[in-house]
Amino acid sequence: MRGFKAFGSADRFCLAFDEVHNFLRPASYVNQTVSLARRRVIHVRHVAALQDLISAA
Repeated sequence: MRGFKAFGSADRFCLAFDEVHNFLRPASYVNQTVSLARRRVIHVRHVAALQDLISAA
C-alpha cells in the first residue's frame, strides 16, 4: 500500500478505518424510514462515543 513503509502498518490502519466506518454507519431498518433528525442524533452520539474512546487511549 502506498504511503506505508511496512505491510503491518497498512494492515492496522485498514482495520481501524473499517471499524470506525462500521461504527459510524447508520443502522439499517428494514422497510422503515428514519427521519433525518433521528439519524443526526444517532450520529452525534456515535461521534461523541468515538471521541471519548480516542481521548482515553
